[in-house]
Amino acid sequence: MGQRNRKAMKNDPTDKNKKNNPNHIRTVYLANIIVLCSIILVCLGGLGYLIFRLHESRKELSLIHDEMTATSEHSQSLYTADELEERVSAATSEAEDRGEAEGKREALQQIQSSLENGESVEMMLRDMFPDNYVVESNSRYYFYPILKNVKTNLYPASDFKLGDDGRMAYVGSDGDVKCDFGIDVSSETGTINWRSAAEDGVQFAVIRIGYSDENGIPVVDEKFEENVNGAYENGIEVGVYFRLSAITDDEAAEDAQFVLDTIEPLKDKISAPVALVLAQPKSGSRAYGQSKNAWTSHAANFIAVLNGSGTDVCVAGNGAAFAMMIDLTGFEDNEKWIFEKSGELYFPYRFTYWQYNTGEINGIEGKVNYDLHIYKE
Repeated sequence: MGQRNRKAMKNDPTDKNKKNNPNHIRTVYLANIIVLCSIILVCLGGLGYLIFRLHESRKELSLIHDEMTATSEHSQSLYTADELEERVSAATSEAEDRGEAEGKREALQQIQSSLENGESVEMMLRDMFPDNYVVESNSRYYFYPILKNVKTNLYPASDFKLGDDGRMAYVGSDGDVKCDFGIDVSSETGTINWRSAAEDGVQFAVIRIGYSDENGIPVVDEKFEENVNGAYENGIEVGVYFRLSAITDDEAAEDAQFVLDTIEPLKDKISAPVALVLAQPKSGSRAYGQSKNAWTSHAANFIAVLNGSGTDVCVAGNGAAFAMMIDLTGFEDNEKWIFEKSGELYFPYRFTYWQYNTGEINGIEGKVNYDLHIYKE
């Protein structure tokens, strides 16, 4: 019985018709293609993910390499807070072993007094190491011996006093010293009522010429011309600035030519030097990880192009930029503009401009950088 049934099933004409049916064959064929395409898509997706992870891993390795390169040349002079504590402890132990307990007590008393008076660690270190220029960068402290072959600062910190309005005044004894009050601005400052700014005591303004985009292409600040004309027409002396972000000497020279071309139509209204701003680039940016020698060379090439056209250049930046990015001995002929908002003058080298605070100005929404131009008549 069972054999007949199986035989009958084998000879079932309905099953035979299905196998020979073109629609059935087409359906099975399409189903196989769909399954095969699905498998291929899954494989491609997996391959795409692996390629993405490989790309991300390469970027991470590149960032690590850049960070190692950027810090290697300063490794002998930087300390974290923990490393600093270890060094202080080791130094005091050594002094004690030599029988210098009194020196140890004096050092500890100085540290205790500084901290009790509310001084920051950076300010305390500056007091303890007067022969070094101490700068902080990325939560590390760097100690640079003060250069003997670079012109030194002419003014002690006590020559300046911050008023209740947040503006700095010269209170030293040299009657020939004069100070002008100024600001530095860009399109990020917003629209400025320059008449109101002038009435509020602004005597000079340093205006951004432009900036380099993420690909290193220089772009004109959208309010550059408006700000130059507005300041000039209201009796405010005009200076301009551009931040250095080149990665080759040729690129630095091209940026300098961009500056010359941009200021050319307005050069009769610009009486202060062009300021070349030095600022440590962010990790991951195209300019990150360059050596001090490279930055020095880029800056020198930029300046050479402007000097060749008869344009003076002022070098600008904070303490870390001056100490870590360039060799100052090669820029003795350039005026300096120091960015130092600690409330107390610390920069040990000769300078002409000082960005010292932020505050409000009539005609400007929000706060803006305060600057001082210090000179002798």
